[in-house]
Amino acid sequence: MTHLAEFAAAPPLLSQVPVALYQRRLDASWTAIFFSDFIETITGYTAADLTAGGRYSWAELIEPENRVTAALAIKSAIAQQQPFSVEYRIQHADGSWCWVCDRGQAVYGEDGRVEQLSGVLFDVTAGKQSSSLEQSELTNRALINAFPDLMLRMQRDSATYEILTSGNVNVVCLNPEQRRASLSKVLPPDQVDKRLHFVRQALDTGTLQIYEQSFVREGRHRWEEVRVLPWTADEVLVMVRDICDRKQIEAELHRLNHTLESRIEERTRALRASERDLRTLFDSIHEGILIHDTQGKILDVNRTLLKMYGLTRQEMLKASLKEDLFSPDQPVEILRDHWQQALTGTAQLFDWKARRPKDGTLFDAEIYLQRITLRERQVILVNIRDISERKRVEAERQQAEQAMRTSRQFLQLVMDNIPQAIFWKDHESVYLGCNQVFAQAAGLADPSDIIGKTDYDLPWTQTEAEDYRANDHRVMASGKGEYHLLESQIRADGSHIWCDTNKVPLFGSDSHLVGLLGTYEDITDRIRAEEALRESKQLLQLVMDNIPQSIFWKDRNLVYLGCNQNFARTAGLQTPAEIIGKTDYDLPWTSEQAEEYRLGDRTVMETNTPILGKLEIQQQADGSHVWLETNKVPLYNAEGAVVGVLGTLEDITERKQAVDLLKEQVRLSSLQAEIDSILTRGEPLQAMLQACTDALVKTLDIAFARVWTLSSTETVLELQASSGLYTHLDGYHSRIPVGQFKVGRIAEQRCPQLSNSIQSDPWISDPAWAKQEGMVAFAGYPLIVEDQLLGVIGMFARQPLASSVEDLLALLANEIALGIKRKQTEVALSESESQLRQRTQALETTLQELQRAQMQLVQSEKMSSLGQLVAGVAHEINNPVNFIYGNLNHARNYIEDLMKLVELYQHSYPDPLPAIAAEVEAIDLPFVLKDLPKLLNSMKVGADRIQKIVMSLRTFSRMDEAEQKAVDIHAGLDSTLMILQSRLKASGGRPTIEVIQRYGQIPPIECYAGQLNQVFMNILSNAIDALEEAWEDQPNLQPEIILETSLTPTDVVIVIADNGPGIAPETQRRLFDPFFTTKPIGKGTGMGLSISYQIVTERHQGSLTCQSVPGQGTAFTIAIPYSLLD
Repeated sequence: MTHLAEFAAAPPLLSQVPVALYQRRLDASWTAIFFSDFIETITGYTAADLTAGGRYSWAELIEPENRVTAALAIKSAIAQQQPFSVEYRIQHADGSWCWVCDRGQAVYGEDGRVEQLSGVLFDVTAGKQSSSLEQSELTNRALINAFPDLMLRMQRDSATYEILTSGNVNVVCLNPEQRRASLSKVLPPDQVDKRLHFVRQALDTGTLQIYEQSFVREGRHRWEEVRVLPWTADEVLVMVRDICDRKQIEAELHRLNHTLESRIEERTRALRASERDLRTLFDSIHEGILIHDTQGKILDVNRTLLKMYGLTRQEMLKASLKEDLFSPDQPVEILRDHWQQALTGTAQLFDWKARRPKDGTLFDAEIYLQRITLRERQVILVNIRDISERKRVEAERQQAEQAMRTSRQFLQLVMDNIPQAIFWKDHESVYLGCNQVFAQAAGLADPSDIIGKTDYDLPWTQTEAEDYRANDHRVMASGKGEYHLLESQIRADGSHIWCDTNKVPLFGSDSHLVGLLGTYEDITDRIRAEEALRESKQLLQLVMDNIPQSIFWKDRNLVYLGCNQNFARTAGLQTPAEIIGKTDYDLPWTSEQAEEYRLGDRTVMETNTPILGKLEIQQQADGSHVWLETNKVPLYNAEGAVVGVLGTLEDITERKQAVDLLKEQVRLSSLQAEIDSILTRGEPLQAMLQACTDALVKTLDIAFARVWTLSSTETVLELQASSGLYTHLDGYHSRIPVGQFKVGRIAEQRCPQLSNSIQSDPWISDPAWAKQEGMVAFAGYPLIVEDQLLGVIGMFARQPLASSVEDLLALLANEIALGIKRKQTEVALSESESQLRQRTQALETTLQELQRAQMQLVQSEKMSSLGQLVAGVAHEINNPVNFIYGNLNHARNYIEDLMKLVELYQHSYPDPLPAIAAEVEAIDLPFVLKDLPKLLNSMKVGADRIQKIVMSLRTFSRMDEAEQKAVDIHAGLDSTLMILQSRLKASGGRPTIEVIQRYGQIPPIECYAGQLNQVFMNILSNAIDALEEAWEDQPNLQPEIILETSLTPTDVVIVIADNGPGIAPETQRRLFDPFFTTKPIGKGTGMGLSISYQIVTERHQGSLTCQSVPGQGTAFTIAIPYSLLD
């Protein structure tokens, strides 16, 4: 039997001490050699159950997360030749969890190796609970102080208020430094009466009262939301929130879309800064770290490791951990076993001999292997600590540590490490001894001074002494211990405390009663904390139930621990208390939604990373569905371990619907633009109609679409185009008499036919086909121009057609009818060419004029719409940018004031509290103070850039103005360049197109500014196209565009030149002809230069000429006479 076991078995006094003595081996299973009998009181297992050969090992009782941290702490203490003291959680035999304190030190053999560990274990669960209560109280108070609402306390029929919050609010009408005052001094009389009315109503009805109050304060109109909730019979809590911003947001909600992009950019910059900070932390860690993949390749290292091995980063990344960095003299199989264990997910901590490759020197290292996941990839994180110095110290101290403590010294170690007060008496309640904690409470200098005294000789009161002795006699008379007695005590210093007392009888070797052993612990703070926690929880629940967002929190098993009233209402529960113990599967969401929510919860806890701003759809208790913006963060216990997840939800259904509506409008607008483009391509009638039906099927996701035209010789509709499910043009639907089938009736009645329940439509000739194919909706429109029936367009869909889609289809039907009419006119003219040869030239000219007018009208409408869109976008961007720009100077002043305040604090308090110093180091305050002004400067540069873009957009948006105005030609050129900036930038390997501006002194000119901008846009766009084409053939070309303006005796001259491939002479002769283009089909209409020529020559009485030499570039010269100048 070991010394400790012999000693523990000998004196009956020590066997009654409320601690468990132990001796165990230093191995992975924590194999116990000996446990004293008190281990059964702590764990519920006997000493035989837990010692070697028993049913359980001590390691099996320890919580897995605590086991690793405790083992590291013990090994660290042993390495430093120091006693250890660690706390961890174990599972009791009844299944509950409790906290124990493990204090001891290593016992060394003659060879200097650690033979075993000796120490004591005692239950510290009560102390942990008291600490948790204090922490919960502090957390609740911090939450209350963090709320942005001003919290007041008021009584019935009294205008006096008391401020409860700490002043971090934005309610301008109250002075937070004056804790008590009358409302009549800060609010108008009508608002005071209104407040008292709602106070009475809240107390009379016992329900929350919410109202808004508005008034003018310091020349500004203020809005505040007031919530009055009953607290006691005659007292209420009043929460006041400044809602001026909400009112402004409600009026201008559509502007928030532009702000969203700025926020995304800010978050992106923050993520990049965070990545740099993480790299700095990685390189600053004192231990050497390398990241190793599972195939044996080193992926990354920190600077500490490079310094430790004397290698560069490139040399280290090429090295082998086993062959280059570790000593080859040690058993490879041991290292291989550690590596395999780490690959399975079991962290490995062991000592090893490391080698520096360059000089071959060896040093002792502590190796920690852990498998982690980086970017969805399994890697091994290797921590290497140089422990050469520690090993040297261990060797020098082994001799001194050999002479360990005697049994009496060990007993003193046990007594001094127990935080509870301990005492023992004889059968007449006369003190025989105590520990230092008890002696201090009794006002004694040394524990030996207690011998021979009674409770009457100590500083307790007469009543306390009699109560203590009565408890002693009861325990000794019954022969049974009494535990957790709540007793009061007056200490030697006069303070009053509450004690948690345990008393057990002491029996001699002959089983006769010899006295009594007692322990007690000061639980005054715990009792006070429990009372404060009860009040804090009530207040916190009241506040959370009145927050607009939904809040919930769960444990690690994803079981709900609580929520606020809003979340309970969403889950179909009457009170938040009903949520406790439930899971997402017990709530009204679908099983798929429940699983998705739980997956997100697990991700937050496993990665220890919050999920912010996630969009989710949720089924409500009433069966409806809403869109939610969800935030989830991990919950930590006092040791920093993740113990659950906290989430908040906000209903953003209306915002989501607005975004979906905008997307639908963009989709329909693009379809209309595509149809317009098809109708102006100049393709044959059948190809044009086929392209139209293809576009309808592709964009609207309909089953199929068809177009029939009316025969010129008989009342029959002939199928011209079919897309989607059916593409053939033959069959019994290829010719439909007017009046037959659904299509023929549309032609006969000349009215559209729309239905979203086609399977029950009596006009459908084959309902069985519609049901078999799953057809749901039909839309058919007659194609009529000037009361002339030209044909019918019809389409089937497998989903209902929205009203917005039906409205667009009606508009497109009219445009297609116009296209058919134009094509038929072209065909008629072509067929009559032989008979009307003399009129052909005139008709062709007229037709070209009509086409050009139509194209110019379409182009003008497009440019007008673009101008209005650009002006609107510029206006919408300009307002928030001005708001941001205007507040930047204020933000800079505020931040400079705060930085000066921080510097003043640093100067006045150069030695801050440890908590403040730790936070300063955690946030890297010097870097923040240095980087914050740079951040503000970059924000100002960005705002300046946006203002310049807005100015250019507003200048270009004047293209819809129909009157002549005196404008700056240079401003028009610059705004056009700004809009084309994205095309000028480098792209696909092509370098940036350099723009050289050689502007002369040009006064304002009277002109049609918008039309001139259109000319600049057409010529510059063609120049960019030409340069891109030239670069493909000449990769070394440095593309350039030159803009020159000058005055001649008669004209203002604008020259736009490029160094592109140039234009052939035969092409130059036709440049300004309508519909002439050298671009592929679909990339140009051939009307850009024709319209530009007409704008310059006809609208401005000027000239537009082209000078070009193939291979040397092209120059367009615009000349406007002086007669148009102001």
